[in-house]
Amino acid sequence: MCHASRVRSLHDLSFAEMEQILCADGLNAIHAKALWRALHGHADLLTSVPSHFLGPLQRWLDVNFYADEARYFIDAPEVAAETKSSDGMTRKFLLKLRDGKTIETVLMGYDG
Repeated sequence: MCHASRVRSLHDLSFAEMEQILCADGLNAIHAKALWRALHGHADLLTSVPSHFLGPLQRWLDVNFYADEARYFIDAPEVAAETKSSDGMTRKFLLKLRDGKTIETVLMGYDG
């Protein structure tokens, strides 16, 4: 999907940049807010949004994200390995980045 150096990760955009880009492409500021929230952990919110609202955003994504000559991509790491602790409270992930390098992170499920 990333064919040229002009292609940017949507995660690299500030909210103001995303809003400016979407508004310049004919969408409303509210679409930028919805896309921002979806990118930053609230994707489930889009399922409760009316289809007449999502239509313009979906068309924008079809052209700018899903197309062969897309302008943007989502730079999310791939989970290369996952290990769970015996008590199930901790999970360790090995994440593979776009450049092929890996990082390790731990998710701890404890209160506090």
